[in-house]
Amino acid sequence: MVQVQPAGAAPSPAAVLALAEGGLSGDYEATYLVTGQLAVFPGPRWSVLVAHEGPAPVSRPLVTDDATWSFFLHAGEGYQLQWVEKGEHFQDCWTMPEHPGWHCGRGTYDASNGFSLATLPYIPATVVIGLETAVHAGPGASPRLSVTQRTRPLFGRLTCLSAVSAGTAVLARGATTRHPFATTCLTTRGLVASQQQWGEGTWDNLTLVRWRPRPPASDFRPASTVGRSPTLPPL
Repeated sequence: MVQVQPAGAAPSPAAVLALAEGGLSGDYEATYLVTGQLAVFPGPRWSVLVAHEGPAPVSRPLVTDDATWSFFLHAGEGYQLQWVEKGEHFQDCWTMPEHPGWHCGRGTYDASNGFSLATLPYIPATVVIGLETAVHAGPGASPRLSVTQRTRPLFGRLTCLSAVSAGTAVLARGATTRHPFATTCLTTRGLVASQQQWGEGTWDNLTLVRWRPRPPASDFRPASTVGRSPTLPPL
């Protein structure tokens, strides 16, 4: 059962963002359950394993430099996607019923060009970018932000930032609600513990189900023999 902590001691939204940015660095392995519409993958539920080793620059959360990221997406009906990244270099593997067997390649990438498909399960950086947008929004676009603290038996104390846009949506019987919204909860280590959102974003909900502080070497090995050329899954 989630317990909401008493009000009065919650940190500022900027402090929550700093906590999330700190969570991009260091060693860990995290497994998430994700729901929603995730591009070409059948859903509505997926499992995503995220592993990381080394420092990660806050100014460029999608670029690893000296760190290594690994993402492994398990979708329904036999769809799987793996992405291992260090600096501008990557190795990727994927399989799906229409193209049986593993298809693996290697190459370099530009984070602003054709990168989104491979990084759909890039949970930590995607969440940080969303928090940066909300916390640093300019006049007229600034969402309403609120911070709460909770505890969960599995992960202890969580710090949660809720962001609600200034717009309103008309619902049945004349009721209105602010939209879109997102609530993101972080562990004391800065890992994303959960996110619920509506109206924007790559997924609807994600939940951290387990983590460990040191990822095994197998997290960073391609699922099969890697070819010389990159081979991203077809749209």
